[in-house]
Amino acid sequence: MFISGNRGGKVKLSLPVASVVRGGVLRRSLWSIPPPSTNMVIKVYLSLISCSQEVKKNQQRAVMILESKNIPFTTIDITDPGQEDSKEYMNENAKPKGSNKVPVTPQIFNEAEYCGDFDDLDMANENDELGEFLRLTDEEKKRIKIGITGILPEDRAKQQMTNGVTAAGREVGVH
Repeated sequence: MFISGNRGGKVKLSLPVASVVRGGVLRRSLWSIPPPSTNMVIKVYLSLISCSQEVKKNQQRAVMILESKNIPFTTIDITDPGQEDSKEYMNENAKPKGSNKVPVTPQIFNEAEYCGDFDDLDMANENDELGEFLRLTDEEKKRIKIGITGILPEDRAKQQMTNGVTAAGREVGVH
């Protein structure tokens, strides 16, 4: 573990790449270990040093989407001098868009499998297809919160009842 810098009274804590690969989750510049039941390792490659407001906004939104959907992930800052190998890996395996020569962060992977960039993540979120986009197992998909209300799939059936009528159109209590 490395502790560096003192920004406005805050200390930045970073872990070596080996710790990242085991599944740490970056939250407000601190790493915490996800629940032991986590099998997948979703990796979000970020650039914490960027002049582009759009890139910064997209990175924040990507992290917000994954957190709000209850999806465990790890972030990798490719601008960190100790992450040269990660930066090289991302550049070799992610796909640049348009006329860009290198991929723009954030880039999302499930372990070593490339999933896509922010636009792909955002579209999958809008279509409630994050599980497919992130290449999750059926068991892992069950843990993803659905829609803007953030309900879990097993609670969805309970939420589909409106005004005393079930989703099947039958009134509650009437047989």
